[in-house]
Amino acid sequence: MKTASVRDIRQNFPRVMAWIADGESVAVTMRRRIVARLIPEPAPTRKKPSAPDFKAISREIFGDRTYPGDAVEAEREGYRF
Repeated sequence: MKTASVRDIRQNFPRVMAWIADGESVAVTMRRRIVARLIPEPAPTRKKPSAPDFKAISREIFGDRTYPGDAVEAEREGYRF
């Protein structure tokens, strides 16, 4: 663990932050006594969201019904895009 006085932190804050960014804990001293500890925040663990199972959702909503390709195109012909 590294130590830095309050004065060091005021005057050399980027250096102290670099220590913390490297995973180092820093003891903050005032008049040679430790008054605080700065510890790095653990890296967040992100879960990759799983993609929904669209086929299962479709089966749940519509069942096993299938439509011939002609029926869909015949229905679309009535509309103008």
